[in-house]
Amino acid sequence: MFNRFAPFITRLLVLLSVLTLGACSSGTKEKIEDGIDTALYYLSLPTPDCQKAIEELEKIGRQNTNALYLRTLASAYACRGSYSELSLFADVGVISSNVASFFGSVTTLTMAPQTAPEPDSFLDVQRALDVLLYAGGQTTPSYTNLVTLFGQRQANNLSMQSLFMLLTQLGRFNYYYGNVNATGQKGLGGGTNNCYYPYPGLIQTTIADSADTGGRCNSGNTPVGHPQLNTATPGLTNAIVNRRLCYGVVIVNNLIDILTNIDFSANDALGAIVDLKATLDTVLTQAQSIPDPDFQDFLEVRSQSECETILNADNEVGQYYFAAVFEGGLL
Repeated sequence: MFNRFAPFITRLLVLLSVLTLGACSSGTKEKIEDGIDTALYYLSLPTPDCQKAIEELEKIGRQNTNALYLRTLASAYACRGSYSELSLFADVGVISSNVASFFGSVTTLTMAPQTAPEPDSFLDVQRALDVLLYAGGQTTPSYTNLVTLFGQRQANNLSMQSLFMLLTQLGRFNYYYGNVNATGQKGLGGGTNNCYYPYPGLIQTTIADSADTGGRCNSGNTPVGHPQLNTATPGLTNAIVNRRLCYGVVIVNNLIDILTNIDFSANDALGAIVDLKATLDTVLTQAQSIPDPDFQDFLEVRSQSECETILNADNEVGQYYFAAVFEGGLL
């Protein structure tokens, strides 16, 4: 008897499985959509409730292939990090594409002032960037990979959101470690340093001296690195210093990747941002003579963990990078 009805029973079980899976899929989709809607509500309040928005989205579980979910989650973490796209748009006119003033100009953004080496606000925007840059489960951030994973339009949306946050983070990083004054000039703030890093003799005299056309991080001006990038400061280890150096490296390298590839055609209100690729190209061209065989490959490092692994093994290439790119870019 059973054998007689076995084909029918099998077909029925398959049909029930399909219907059950479809119902689960539909329920999951609704759950994600509801979570996004609720998070957007919290973020749109007159005083945004960033934490509740984060909780609504994280309790669903990371949806690493849902671009809208990722963009909303990134917005929530950035919100908690005192970041606002509206604030950036209001400030876009202060960003300069001049190679001699770009690094300094981003320190004059309203959101740039930073008074500690790794404050929660900085780290929260880094978390937001991780959501966007590693979208789709990437191990190394790449605009080209985003296009493959999400398509051109969504890759542009994810990358444009990243671009604005990266500019803000670069402003914060340079503001603090560059010890800038109100107009973004390095070494003229309230701190003690006129360089980013306490470079050893050869890197100082051959790279930092020639890169820093502003002259403050120059052998003739008693160069001093930032105390929070110096292992001579009590409590600072090589790993801590390298992690902080890598924040700067990864910010700039991801900026270069996005600016090299993104389509700005649909964005006509971005001011000098659309010209920043040429600016960074000039900074990097000035660094082409770096006598470190690993330097060119290091320009492609866009992962924080990969950068830290490299520098923890030997941080000389990081010193060359900062001497050439940061000392040369912030005058």
